[in-house]
Amino acid sequence: MILVRKNKTHKERRIPISEELTHRLAEYIDKRDLIAGSSPYLFPAPGGISYSPRWLFRNVNSVWRLACPEKKDLPVHVYNLRHRYATTVMMQLINSGENLHKFP
Repeated sequence: MILVRKNKTHKERRIPISEELTHRLAEYIDKRDLIAGSSPYLFPAPGGISYSPRWLFRNVNSVWRLACPEKKDLPVHVYNLRHRYATTVMMQLINSGENLHKFP
């Protein structure tokens, strides 16, 4: 499980993840700590601080314009991408017969 602390609504969330992702995150964190030192953030900005919402919005939209040039004038928000991804994964689980209530 990933524990997300202090989200935008100041709530905590638990997110179930696969065993493979658990191992990959552990490897990433070990390498990140060797290069940049430890940080309370999974993906820290230089200096170990968090990226600003403005930085995130600007960079996500930059990637969006490169990936979808025909839709480059539509602003994209991280929330929209996260919501779309979560909805798609949930629908795939439901369609494959998974019980979504088994996750804590």
